[in-house]
Amino acid sequence: TGTTVNSEVTYSCMDGAVPTSPVIMITCEGSTGQWSPLQGSCSVVTCGQPPTLDTMNVELTPRSITNAYPGLDATQLQITYGAEAKYTCKPGWTTAEGASYISQCQSDGTWSPTTNFRCSAVDCGQPPVVANAVQRSYTDTTYGDNVTIACLSGFSPLDGLTLTCDHTGNWVGDSQTCEIVNCGDPPPRDNSVPTFTATTLNSMARYECNGSAIVELGDNSTSVCQENGEWSAVALTCVPSPCGEAPPVTNSRIEYKMDYEGQVVYQCRAGYTSSGTNTKSCTPEGKWTSDPVTECIVPGTTSCGSAPYIMNSSRTYSSTTAGSVAAYTCDVGFDGGSFSATCSSDGTWQFTTTYGCSPVQCGAVPAVENSDSARVSGMFYGDVVIYQCLEGYIHTGPSLKTCESNRQWSADVVECANKSSIFCADPPRRDYSVVEYESRVEGANATYTCAAGYTGPTANSQCKGDGEWSDPGIICEPVMCSSPTPIANSDI
Repeated sequence: TGTTVNSEVTYSCMDGAVPTSPVIMITCEGSTGQWSPLQGSCSVVTCGQPPTLDTMNVELTPRSITNAYPGLDATQLQITYGAEAKYTCKPGWTTAEGASYISQCQSDGTWSPTTNFRCSAVDCGQPPVVANAVQRSYTDTTYGDNVTIACLSGFSPLDGLTLTCDHTGNWVGDSQTCEIVNCGDPPPRDNSVPTFTATTLNSMARYECNGSAIVELGDNSTSVCQENGEWSAVALTCVPSPCGEAPPVTNSRIEYKMDYEGQVVYQCRAGYTSSGTNTKSCTPEGKWTSDPVTECIVPGTTSCGSAPYIMNSSRTYSSTTAGSVAAYTCDVGFDGGSFSATCSSDGTWQFTTTYGCSPVQCGAVPAVENSDSARVSGMFYGDVVIYQCLEGYIHTGPSLKTCESNRQWSADVVECANKSSIFCADPPRRDYSVVEYESRVEGANATYTCAAGYTGPTANSQCKGDGEWSDPGIICEPVMCSSPTPIANSDI
C-alpha cells in the first residue's frame, strides 16, 4: 500500500503457478529501512505423465525455456504448465486426415481432454483369391483380423492357410499359395536304394536291394507319395548277400537283380557280346555259381560255348574262346584223376586224353559173427552193406557199413550179441585221444591212445555189467620240443 515504515506488499502467483504458502508478502521495517525477506513463493504447475490411449502413441514435446523455472531440468519441463503431448495413431491404426492430436498441461495441473482423439483400424479389403483353395472363412478385414483358406485335397499346407491383415493394409502369412503335396525324397532303407523321378502326390519310388544285397522278406518294393505328405510303407527287407560282391567279368557291367536267390546279370559293353549265359546266382553255400562261364567277346570271335559236363567231376574254366582250356577233376570217391579239354578253332571242345570218372570199388564185405546174411547194394563208393543178426542175437550198435573213397568199408563196429547179453553204448570220447574197440558186450575192452601231437600212456576201458564203460583215466598232453639248436651268427 506504500513504501513507508510498516508498509506491506502482497504477491499473487501468475497463471500456471501456485503459492507455496497462504500469503506471499514483504514488510518495510522501520529499524532498518529495508524490506523484510520474502515470505513464501510460487511454484510452476506440474501435470504428471499424459494419459495413454489404446490405439495411440504419445510423445512429450521438448521445451527450451531458459531460466524460466529454476531448478527444473529439461525432462521435468516437459510435464509443467504449457507443455504439450503429441498423440499419433499406432501402426495398424489411422485417422481420416492422417493428422496428430495435441494435449496441453493446464493451469489446474491436468492435461487437456483427449476424448475426441480417434484412430480407426487399417482395412485390408477383400482377402486375395488363392488357386487350388476351396473355402475362405473370416469375420472382418481390418488390422489384426485373420482369414482361413482351405487347400484342395492333394495340395499343401494340409492344414490350410492363415492370412492376417497387417499394419500396412496387406494380407500376410507364412505361405499364400496352395501347392501340390510334395513328400520330399523317399526315406532311406537298410541295404536298398530308391529309384524315382518325382516326389509330388502319387509319384512312385521303387526300392531295389543295393550292391550284392538280396531280398530276405517281402515282395512290395514300391512306395507312393500320399496326400498326407508321406511315402507309403514298403514291405521289403534287404540283407547283405552271403556271397559278397559278384566276380567281375571283363568288358561288362553288373546289374544286381532284386530276388531271393541273389542273382546278378552281366551286361556286355558296347561292341561286345555274351558267349554264353549272362547270369550268376548266389548258392546256399555262400558261393557264386562258376558254371557255365560268363564272358563278353568281340562279335565274330570263335566260341565253344559252355564246356561239356562230365558226370562225377567238377570243371573250371575262365573263357570259351579258341585256345581256352577247361580243367576237370573227378569227385571224391571216383577214379579218373584230372583231365582237360581245349576249345578248338572249329568251335568244339576237344579232350586231350582219355577222360571219365568211375566210382572206386571196395573189397569183399567184412564178415560179422552171428550174422546170417548181408544185404549189399553194391561194392562201389557210397554203397552200403546191411547186416542181419541170427535169431537170438541183436545189434549192439550200427547195422551197416559203407564203401568209402579209400576203397575200404567204413570202420563202424557192427556186432551181433546174444539177446541176454549186457552191452554198452559206444565208448566215451576223451580229449586229444583215439579209441579203438571191436565189441560192446560186457567184458569187452576199448584201447585209448593219444592223438598225433600229444603224448601220454595207453589206457583201457571195459564194458561193465551195468552197461557203462569204466573210466580210462587217460590224459594226453601236448608234445613239448627241446630248445632249438643254435645256429651261428643268428638270433632266436
